[in-house]
Amino acid sequence: MAMNWKTALICLPLFTLAACTGTKDNIQTADSGQEIVSGTTSSETVSSGEQTPGADQGDSAQVAQANAAQREAQLQAQQQFEEEKALRQRRVYYFSFDGYDVSDEDVAALAAHGRFLVNNPNAHMRVEGYADERGTREYNIGLGERRAKAVKQVLQLYGAGAGQLDLVSFGEERPATRGHDASAWAKNRRVELVYE
Repeated sequence: MAMNWKTALICLPLFTLAACTGTKDNIQTADSGQEIVSGTTSSETVSSGEQTPGADQGDSAQVAQANAAQREAQLQAQQQFEEEKALRQRRVYYFSFDGYDVSDEDVAALAAHGRFLVNNPNAHMRVEGYADERGTREYNIGLGERRAKAVKQVLQLYGAGAGQLDLVSFGEERPATRGHDASAWAKNRRVELVYE
């Protein structure tokens, strides 16, 4: 029977634990070479070379259970990785008129970016803040900066280092879409994340 090294690593502590359940006080060796287990309700003696019927079945059940637990853990890790990857695909976050509060929905996606930056300390991101065309140029630069700072705070809350994040505000200078209506303005009130 060939066992891979992962199975061996899982089974070794289990077998060691099972072997250590008896103590010197309750196992005595008789002159005939038999082990006598005291303190149990069983009156059976087991000679030193024999195996108890069903011992292989118990060990097999433990190995199967350990393998199932390992597969389940691998599936959960893969699923979490895929979910995080999907959340990181989102790089644009929109804001209400004159607002810079990050929505709860956006926090979940930003958390995935924050965790990615924690796990990749050499990664670097530029957080770009924008505003729509209404308001003065100076006001919109300030509003874009407040939006970018709010997003940066969420990223740092989830572990991103300050040195991994650059913040810049373009205000109304780089609109996502041209237009002078509510739809265009809504698309221009945003923060974009750019990995560098």
